[in-house]
Amino acid sequence: MSTAEFPAFFGPYRVIRALAPSSLAHRWLALHVRRQTSHVVHRFGVCGDRVERRRFTTAFEQLATVDHPHLLRVEHFSFGSKGRPLVVTPYTGSHDGLLTLRQLLDQKRGRLSEFEAERLIEHLLDASGYGLEHGLSHGAMQADDILIDRSGCLFVEHYGLRRALAGDTPATTVDADEIDSIVRLGYECLTGVTTATPLVKPSRLARLSDRAWDAFFGSCLGVAGVQTPAEVLEKLPSQAKVTNEEAEPLGAVRVALRKLRRTPTGEKPETSLES
Repeated sequence: MSTAEFPAFFGPYRVIRALAPSSLAHRWLALHVRRQTSHVVHRFGVCGDRVERRRFTTAFEQLATVDHPHLLRVEHFSFGSKGRPLVVTPYTGSHDGLLTLRQLLDQKRGRLSEFEAERLIEHLLDASGYGLEHGLSHGAMQADDILIDRSGCLFVEHYGLRRALAGDTPATTVDADEIDSIVRLGYECLTGVTTATPLVKPSRLARLSDRAWDAFFGSCLGVAGVQTPAEVLEKLPSQAKVTNEEAEPLGAVRVALRKLRRTPTGEKPETSLES
């Protein structure tokens, strides 16, 4: 796609060059002339009728109010020629273009570190919880839906747009498909393979320093009932470790007390509570 397919200027934005399209829209890199900041102009397909046009307007009016560090912000929305919706968002890429999670995995030979995988799951669950609080849900997330900036921060692109355009009612309950997809993305990023049935323990597929990953995926994938983002967050290895460390002092006191009870009269106990 060439830049000539889009006007040289769109309001205060000067169109620089075409970017790789997303699953929903064509994209161009643009420069805000006065501010000298980089942005992305997204052009969607022609709206078939007034109902579809109204759905786009309602959806982006709502998305324009979204303020979350891991949801891509809508900065401007309007209709262009032939009634095509045009949306402007921040530019998260580098001189090489936009970077998706899928592309990042390809660069890293299909896997992220344990720290990176946990941060990915944590940030996506946090974004999902925010969406639920504001009547939004995205549905199953794909690696191509997630953009990564130069500092490693992730952003979900057009969060909830597909469902809004489909005319779905505002989200009031947890989207099980969305939560499940986040956990599955984490599994793939950690192990380099997609989830399968029966589930293979991550420790058997990758050299992990923390076996708590086995327990995490065992309790969050393929289980009955709907889990909220907060409930899944509490099961992450780092959170489970904090819980165990908080419980450890009490356990140490109990061991010391048992030793005291077993110590014959007149003998010193092996463990001193003074330390």
